[in-house]
Amino acid sequence: MVLCVMAVYLSNSREESEKSLHHIQSILGKLPAPVVISDAGGYIVYANEALCSFFNKPAHELIGKRYFELFMSNIEEGKATRYYIELFASEDQNAPEVELLTSVGPKSIKATLTCLGTGVHRSMITVLQVSNTGTSLVSS
Repeated sequence: MVLCVMAVYLSNSREESEKSLHHIQSILGKLPAPVVISDAGGYIVYANEALCSFFNKPAHELIGKRYFELFMSNIEEGKATRYYIELFASEDQNAPEVELLTSVGPKSIKATLTCLGTGVHRSMITVLQVSNTGTSLVSS
């Protein structure tokens, strides 16, 4: 009986989480700013249309890539991984602004990071800052 109740509770909780994620992704998809969501393993799990345009690649080519492959392209893999973990593990409630490096467009891009969730269900939302024209990214 207890197992049945737990199974129903977990199923409902999972459905609610999936609905919330779908809702967040639909909102992020409408933003003009490039947005990416990455998971605890450092893999891209969502890329909005603006990010796809920035990298000139469809979403299916970005999803599944390592975060540091896209945003820390000129940093040694071990250092990039440690930096990602530091960013990801930060408990700072204020969305930090960081400089990210890419192989396309401006090399240095300002971005705002927001981490949500806990443990393996923790996600990091990265929003790249765009200029007033909306066509190019701010560089420092």
